[in-house]
Order: sequence, then C-alpha cells, then structure tokens
Amino acid sequence: MTYLSLFQIGPVQEFIQTARKTQDFWSGSFLLSYLNSRAIAAYGEKDIIFPKIEGSKIYQGATSYELPWKGLGDEFYTPSIPNRFLAQSDFCPRERLESAKKAVIVSWVLPPKKIGPTQLM
Repeated sequence: MTYLSLFQIGPVQEFIQTARKTQDFWSGSFLLSYLNSRAIAAYGEKDIIFPKIEGSKIYQGATSYELPWKGLGDEFYTPSIPNRFLAQSDFCPRERLESAKKAVIVSWVLPPKKIGPTQLM
C-alpha cells in the first residue's frame, strides 16, 4: 500500500494579518520556510513530492548550518519553501510525521542544530 502524507504549518493567515511592513512579511515567510525545511529533513527528503528542495539554498541552510548564517550569500535568505510538504511512502508514515512535528517544535523552542531523519525518531 502507498501512503500520501500532507504536513502543514499554519495558520499562515496570522502572519499576513499581523504584518505591517515588508520586513514583517519577509520575516514570516522566512520563518515558515525555515521551519518547514527542518520538518522535511526530519521526515526524510527522499520521499518528498512537493516542494522541490533540490537546489534550494534556504533548505540547504536550514539543514546544514546553525543560525545565524554568517558568511553565506543572500540567496540563503530567500524564503522559497512553502508552509507544507507532500510525501509518498510505502509504509504508514505516522512516526515520520511525528518526527517532522517534533522538528518544528524543537526548532522553534531550542537553538537550531543539524537534523536528519533518524535523529528525531
């Protein structure tokens, strides 16, 4: 049996409603991109259907470097990962989705560290 999983961070509308300046919009978008990148890494990127993470600098930064990203180019700060991901797996993804959820919570509360699919299971 094949399973499709949709993981979403939200509500995004809260970020949009409270933003008063362009910097606020960027900060909200960056935060969502960063957190979803961490969730994708914890879930396991090989099974991700959407979004395309190959070549994404923010994904690379979120999963390879600790914040603040000193010395990296501006392209690492372009929030290009949406607030959700779609994945396909051949077995029940419940534990992997829990790992993704835990990665978001840990990344929100604790200082960021490099994570992978086996580190938060």
